[in-house]
Amino acid sequence: MPQPLPDVPDADPDATVDPAWSDLRTTAALPSWYQPAAMPTQVVGWRRAAAWTVVVMLVSSASAGLCLTYGPDELWRFLGIG
Repeated sequence: MPQPLPDVPDADPDATVDPAWSDLRTTAALPSWYQPAAMPTQVVGWRRAAAWTVVVMLVSSASAGLCLTYGPDELWRFLGIG
């Protein structure tokens, strides 16, 4: 159970709310400037194929034990090329 903070005073009941704060309050977990809400759409054609290619590449490399944050050099060493 969290303990109350003794150094934090109670809010003044007659205080006015900052209008900028009221504009930023939403039900979203993240602010809209950080990550805007997703828009429902369908991806067709080459975009869908490219997205699946990237997903399969990342999942397969992670399952093979490769760390892609080191760049392609680790992949070349794994394949015996470099």
